[in-house]
Amino acid sequence: MIPGFTMGGSMEFKILGGLEVLHDGRDITPTAPKLRRVLCFLILHPNQIVQTEALIDELWGDSPVRSAMTTMQTYIYLLRKIINEELEPDAGERFLLTRPSGYMAAVPSDHIDLFRFEALTERGRAALHGGDPETAADLLSEAMGLWRGAALADVRTGRLLQAHVTRLEESRIRTLEMRIEADLRCGRHRELISELKALTAEHPYHEGFHRPLMLALYRSGRQWEALNAYRSLREVLVGDLGLEPSQELAELQQAVLTGDPSLDLPRDAGRGPLGPARQRPATAPAGPRPPAQLPPDIADFTGRARSLDAVLGMLSGPPAGTGAPAAALTGAVGTGKTALAVHAAHRVRDAFPDGQLYVDLRGSGTDPADPATVLYGFLRALGVAAEEIPPDRAGRAELYRRRLEGRRTLVLLDDMGDRPGTADLLPSDPGCALIATMRGVPPEPLRDREVAVGELSAESARVLLGRVVGRQRLADETEAADRIVRYCGRLPLAVRAAGARLAALPFLSLAAYAEQLAVERQRLAQLRSSDFDLRAQLEAAYRRLGEADRTALRWLSLLSGSAFTPRGCAALIGTDRAQASDVLERLTAARFLRETPMYEGSDPGAEHRVYRWTSELHRIMVCDQVVESLSESLRAS
Repeated sequence: MIPGFTMGGSMEFKILGGLEVLHDGRDITPTAPKLRRVLCFLILHPNQIVQTEALIDELWGDSPVRSAMTTMQTYIYLLRKIINEELEPDAGERFLLTRPSGYMAAVPSDHIDLFRFEALTERGRAALHGGDPETAADLLSEAMGLWRGAALADVRTGRLLQAHVTRLEESRIRTLEMRIEADLRCGRHRELISELKALTAEHPYHEGFHRPLMLALYRSGRQWEALNAYRSLREVLVGDLGLEPSQELAELQQAVLTGDPSLDLPRDAGRGPLGPARQRPATAPAGPRPPAQLPPDIADFTGRARSLDAVLGMLSGPPAGTGAPAAALTGAVGTGKTALAVHAAHRVRDAFPDGQLYVDLRGSGTDPADPATVLYGFLRALGVAAEEIPPDRAGRAELYRRRLEGRRTLVLLDDMGDRPGTADLLPSDPGCALIATMRGVPPEPLRDREVAVGELSAESARVLLGRVVGRQRLADETEAADRIVRYCGRLPLAVRAAGARLAALPFLSLAAYAEQLAVERQRLAQLRSSDFDLRAQLEAAYRRLGEADRTALRWLSLLSGSAFTPRGCAALIGTDRAQASDVLERLTAARFLRETPMYEGSDPGAEHRVYRWTSELHRIMVCDQVVESLSESLRAS
């Protein structure tokens, strides 16, 4: 220890944040930029000789001034003068020692926050590896508390100092990861979630924060959010870097999906040499936890009071043809079937203490989920060991039925299609319940449990738009808001897309955006955001149609009228009325068209049936297909 630090008080050097030099708590930090850089470089190498050439390289890089050596001597003199004036004469000379090839800062390491940080980190690492996570968490938290911001945040760094800043940042991240690991081992997963969400947003590519977030969410009973965290990371990695998540993270995702018991908090978690951790449960839950696979509830769920009551009534009513109470939500693209199903599921989840199962069956897409694979995931979530699951679908379906017997389990099947074997996923025990969404007609066991989901009311659509863009912004331009809602066809997906676009462009007026939507050819392009893409979903549904039905739609999109009959359709597509009726019925089942009475009170027979587009956006998408088809033909010719 140098005399200057014991005479007249103590000195402290801080570089884990902005540079600070304190004497008895008084700030004596140099203000000149190059003096600060020289001091930082010397403090980073305490009690070591720093070559003069290295200091010159840091200050001037490859283009040192002619007087670099003399100027460096001046900087050392000025630093010594600051210390002399604050402490006593000659203290500066004892602090900054001149050596034949350079200079040395004679500073005890415990007077520098960096070296206190490194000592605490090493002790925390040893405690963590030694099986004492509570002590490790305390030590590592104390180490992280020394950081006041980015290292040398207010110092202009050259290439040598910048290399140190990079090393320090990596050290900070590693220590933070260890502290999070220690907290997880102590059972503090709920307390970690908010911090980890912020860290993953700040470091979107860093798997070291995504992994504990998934684990913390899972241990907090938020299984779906854990899976969604993996999906979000994968989208970022694949989209930005063309990389898949690591094998370790992929295995964690599979373990979360199947409810692997190895993810549960160990029974002796947080137990150190002196006993159990503080602020943690005395015991860990025994046996497999009930599955909790529901997606998060919709925070801004709007309207649908009558449909929601219908769903809840069916779930509390007598069993359907499947043997369990059920509700089948049907509707076109963008009507919000999934949002309604998830919201209803959260309303009743407490009535199903044996768990909630969820799967997106992708039935309306080109790659529907394999029912056998879904059954495997459900069985693992229900606590069945992998080696006990039969290899064939029939065996898995039978075990699934037995596993649900006598239980109160809610099953949510989203986007249910007609792939063979899908019926095996329907629960049959009357204590269970089913919510299913689909675009087409429900299967026979669910035919009398259909809840048709259409567009929102004009008022609900306005409220939803206001919740996304802000009520005041909506109130300032009510007429424009009404136009936007109308251009969206009052479809929740379109309204959310419009709201997301306006929220991302706060300086765009609602009136200007309404003018953009007024142009049909660009409407669907304007109703697109990073999270909502109505056009993509409509085009996917269009591609699933047969060629004859796609051709009929293209012809119908050219009609100027808003409604058409089987007779008019037959004349347009060049067929007889019977075949035209079949086409119209298929397009209605696919939710591109809807059937309405010719006029109020008219006979519902075939002679009085009228068909209309499900929404104007459906027609616009098909018109776009006509234009693209003609363009391709012209290019080919």
